[in-house]
Amino acid sequence: LEAAVLRFQRLHHLIVDGVVGPWTFRALWSSQSYKPHRPEATQADLPHTLLHIDGGRGLLHYNREGQVLKTYPIAIGSPYYLTPGGYWEVVSKEVEPGGYFGTRWLGLSVPFGAYGIHGTNNPETIGKRVTHGCIYMLNSHIEALFPHVAVGTPVLITGPAATGRMLE
Repeated sequence: LEAAVLRFQRLHHLIVDGVVGPWTFRALWSSQSYKPHRPEATQADLPHTLLHIDGGRGLLHYNREGQVLKTYPIAIGSPYYLTPGGYWEVVSKEVEPGGYFGTRWLGLSVPFGAYGIHGTNNPETIGKRVTHGCIYMLNSHIEALFPHVAVGTPVLITGPAATGRMLE
């Protein structure tokens, strides 16, 4: 698999390091070279929407058809509770989840914990590394984004918490 990544990077004039980081992932996604994990999937199953969590800059980029349509400020995990970097999917959606989850919840497919993108009742946290690994957004921002995100939407998390190789 690493040899295939190295070849893809060479062919697309990327940094040839064998790591599927943000630039390589973006090239894979936008070139339609991305192949779903399900062998029975068709071209119609390829992702058209992507949420990119840029932990380094504290931003969520909403991408549609390869174009960034909207960017939102976010809060990410503290140094003690890192936001899990990598490639995940939205597996659940909830309106009014209650408590400190704000007004909307987008659950992620992280297998080692309950992580999600959600609103916050504490807007002073936005732009900071203070969460227990989740991604916080202003309630008004998650409410605007929520109708455009379906279960199965891919989520790429990069930044200071995204370390090592990002392929499974």
